[in-house]
Amino acid sequence: MTLQYTGPISLNDINVELVLNGLIRLSGTPCRDLLDVPIGTISLSNAYGKSRRTSTYRLNANANTVTERDVITFTVITTNVPNYTLLHWMLTPNSVANSVDFTGIPIGDVRIVNNRAVFTLSLLEDMLTEGLESFTISLYEILGTP
Repeated sequence: MTLQYTGPISLNDINVELVLNGLIRLSGTPCRDLLDVPIGTISLSNAYGKSRRTSTYRLNANANTVTERDVITFTVITTNVPNYTLLHWMLTPNSVANSVDFTGIPIGDVRIVNNRAVFTLSLLEDMLTEGLESFTISLYEILGTP
């Protein structure tokens, strides 16, 4: 669970996030590590949005191979990512497929809800005889969300 981004926050919330038993001190090492404040002044406001858990992201496609005119559906599956986190996706520039294979610039944004998001990518019939092509989709978390 990630600590909330707004509203009241307490040492008990931090204790639960750290999965600790007993009393904790805000200036103690576990809290400083979680809040990313190794030295100096520390306050409960440093805790907003923090998590001790590592976020993971997995991108699945509804097909391994497609032909021109197909629509590919991608599902982003996450763990420990807060609801409404905004992700930016884009076709990686060094991909083999070229610009005539897609409508417009293949980029977009999706919001994670309950650890998943879905987006589609349409391929065009470009009337060119081509061999097998491949492409790569990259995901980027947009900082400051949700």
